[in-house]
Amino acid sequence: MRLVLVEWVDSHQVSAGGVWTELGASTLEDKALTMHSVGWLAIDGEHAKVIVPHHSGEHSPTMQGAGIMSIPARSVIRLVNLEEVRDFATSPSSCQAPA
Repeated sequence: MRLVLVEWVDSHQVSAGGVWTELGASTLEDKALTMHSVGWLAIDGEHAKVIVPHHSGEHSPTMQGAGIMSIPARSVIRLVNLEEVRDFATSPSSCQAPA
């Protein structure tokens, strides 16, 4: 599996908490949300892109995953391959080491 960033369009709830909302031009918008998800691409299908953000690793006796997400292919704006960094000791990091 390759590590990817998926930029995709999703629906969203217009009114918070499921409350009754007046259906006027000032309350409704012609927009969708742009989402960003990162994970290992398990399926790069015609109908869906399935990513696994958490997995047990290739050295595990049985490969397991959590948080698996299926994104409709028609919702994907772009899919970017990411470079997996394995040597944390020599790689630059934006995180500060604890004092």
